[in-house]
Amino acid sequence: MKTLDLRISRASASALAVATFLAAHPRVTAVHYPGLSPSAAAVKQMPRGFGPLLSFEVEGTGADADAVVAAARLIVPATSFGGVESCWERRARWPAETAPLTLIRMSCGIEPAEDLLADVSAALEAGA
Repeated sequence: MKTLDLRISRASASALAVATFLAAHPRVTAVHYPGLSPSAAAVKQMPRGFGPLLSFEVEGTGADADAVVAAARLIVPATSFGGVESCWERRARWPAETAPLTLIRMSCGIEPAEDLLADVSAALEAGA
């Protein structure tokens, strides 16, 4: 608990950096993160950041999104979110799931943002 504030601050800052990077990437068709264009009310309500969770959609098929997730070296493919390791998964892997086929949900951990950005970039290129 003593380090919770530091961990959440670091993860939130990394999530904003990743979301900003993804919003400009040509393979990404949508980014879902409240910190990208927050309202004044949201900033007032969440003054320490918008959390570690974000999601994004890549162009192509579900298999293309799976290839992006599998290509990561630092980010762990997992459903467990909120830890110190960054994790991600493609949501629409089950028949009843209503998420878009190419939606990837990510939880940023406490790794340096530069390392996360390098891994995301390489995974998007490898999964092309």
